[in-house]
Amino acid sequence: MVGQVILVSVVGAMVLAGIVLPIWAGTDILRRPEQQWADAGQNKLFWIVLIVITLMACAAGWIVPTIYLVTIRPKLDAVAGRGVPDPPPVPDPPAPA
Repeated sequence: MVGQVILVSVVGAMVLAGIVLPIWAGTDILRRPEQQWADAGQNKLFWIVLIVITLMACAAGWIVPTIYLVTIRPKLDAVAGRGVPDPPPVPDPPAPA
């Protein structure tokens, strides 16, 4: 009985993740401008198509969005200026002798 509850919980979590993660990733993909994708060296259309395909897969649909959110999204954020540390301060020039 406990094993069945655990199995149903795991499968349910995978199905839920297979729906929620593609929607989250797809929304993130669509809201970013084309120039940001070009600056990051990524292809927006490729990721849209991939996310749509995995959304149809449902149970395994969490894999590609997770890859996008972990690997591609940080690159896009870096190009957009978010998540990039501030440059070090410029030192004062030496005083004239």
